[in-house]
Amino acid sequence: MANVTVIGAQWGDEGKGKIVDWLSKRADCVVRFQGGHNAGHTLVVGNNVYKLSLLPSGIVRGTPSFIGNGVVLDPWALRDEVEKVRGQGVDVTPDILHVAETCPLILPIHRDLDAMREDASGEGKIGTTRRGIGPAYEDKVGRRAIRVCDLAHLDELSPQLDRLCAHHDALRAGFGVQPIDRERLLNDLGEIADFVLPFAKPVWRDLNTARNQGKRILFEGAQGVLLDVDHGTYPFVTSSNTVAGTAAGGSGLGPGAAGFVLGIVKAYTTRVGAGPFPTELEDEVGRRLGERGNEFGTVGANRPPGRAAGTIFRPRRSNMSAGWRSWSAVPWRSSQRAPRGRTRSSCGIHSRINWKILPSAKRVRGGGPAKPVEGRERSELPTEASCLQANVSRYSSTIFYENSPPPPTAFGPGRIVAYTPVGS
Repeated sequence: MANVTVIGAQWGDEGKGKIVDWLSKRADCVVRFQGGHNAGHTLVVGNNVYKLSLLPSGIVRGTPSFIGNGVVLDPWALRDEVEKVRGQGVDVTPDILHVAETCPLILPIHRDLDAMREDASGEGKIGTTRRGIGPAYEDKVGRRAIRVCDLAHLDELSPQLDRLCAHHDALRAGFGVQPIDRERLLNDLGEIADFVLPFAKPVWRDLNTARNQGKRILFEGAQGVLLDVDHGTYPFVTSSNTVAGTAAGGSGLGPGAAGFVLGIVKAYTTRVGAGPFPTELEDEVGRRLGERGNEFGTVGANRPPGRAAGTIFRPRRSNMSAGWRSWSAVPWRSSQRAPRGRTRSSCGIHSRINWKILPSAKRVRGGGPAKPVEGRERSELPTEASCLQANVSRYSSTIFYENSPPPPTAFGPGRIVAYTPVGS
């Protein structure tokens, strides 16, 4: 196996975790290269179920696992997740887990800002996890972030704290919130430093050594390409680049390190948070797809009874039902993510649905009014959020079989018609 980069080819929740888990048995290293603890991977190994948000999936099999510099790290979330999997019998040591010393830290003030902004956004809510990922990335590019390596020198942090507080105190004042308690923040960082620092390594150097030795590196993407901050359904996206090219910069390796890019596609489509979802099903089909597909969350609050959801459940959204897989969305921006292979997951879910109600797919539309985008038919998703929200998918019917033995992928007996988008 050469190096492999696994990414989601939709809005996330495609089942990347199980693919990475299968590949990690043959890999020498597994690397997370972007995002934070807003990802959610559920792994089933034997009789054990592991729910990971921050740790690379290889950790449960004892494969050396790396958190690259492209990740924003909540040190308290890291501690809690490590303790949780240790309680399940997983050996997590500094020899197995390596955290880039240049990772920016997610601080309590980032979670505060994330929540305050979301609450004040009114109809402009994006639907974040409120875990501080976006504000932490903002501080990174604003050159005021506190990084993992800074935990070893907290007594020298005063100049960086000045920059950090100058920015955040002004924002907090606008929300009517007290300034940052610098002493409390330093005490909190001092308490967590002893846990984090043993895992801190120059990950770029260790991965480069592994690559030069011919070791097999598996890069584990989080979320999906339609949530990429540049190439996704902006502004309803995550705060990082989720495309395969980010594996290089997010790990410290060169651009040729990504190797074989494997895009994961689910047999139906789900998304979380706010934003356009042109093929959303707000009916019994969508509810049953969500239930049959067990789309009820690794990250976030508990699901209310009878609500279908994506992997990260966010109760702010009024409807979280699944939609038909949009082939206009899958190849969208394919030049950026450049997958050389695709794997389809959750195919078996279709076989447990009564497809007599399939014609309801004709009613699928976005959250906005059902009208054409500028009166034009397009073969790709529009870039503008307002146009994407008003997008109406056109469907054609496909006969899987009729009066003949069912093929392996058939959904049931008789004449079955499925609707697949052919344009937008």
